[in-house]
Amino acid sequence: MSSGPAPKKAVGPTAPKITSKELLHQFWADAYGKEVQTAATYSYTWLADQFGHICIGIIVSFFATTVSGLVIARGWHDLKYDTGIWPGLILAIAGAAYWEWRAYNSAVEQATGRFPLDTRLLRDNAIIAATYIALGAVLGFSFHLKLDYAPYSCGKHGDYHRRSLTLQRR
Repeated sequence: MSSGPAPKKAVGPTAPKITSKELLHQFWADAYGKEVQTAATYSYTWLADQFGHICIGIIVSFFATTVSGLVIARGWHDLKYDTGIWPGLILAIAGAAYWEWRAYNSAVEQATGRFPLDTRLLRDNAIIAATYIALGAVLGFSFHLKLDYAPYSCGKHGDYHRRSLTLQRR
């Protein structure tokens, strides 16, 4: 017999306690072990959804940075294409945030009240989606950057590296 009142149970479902090892194991099972004949898990669906968001970000960023670079290069003759790609990245990230904000508001407005709406979960999902789209936008933006090869861009030691590469080829 207890002397005090029984502790209250949480209303509704509660999140399970999952270790990092279990998360890593499930990620590996989802990323590597899914074939046509196996059923998709919720975590696999989530993973595929986020890869889709990354791909959307890459496509949107590639288009936005290309258009922005061309517009700025042709509109302002003293600016180059490389200067113009930065506004494209900003537009892609801002567009993703706006799109997900509108999707969140639309879902809240369309809720009928028949079931309780978890607006916090819905908001978090929109933030996560916008974050993955922004990650894709940064990846897509990186395709526009010029990469200098290390041996030729080492400042005052560049000549030394160039000569050593020439000697190695002989």
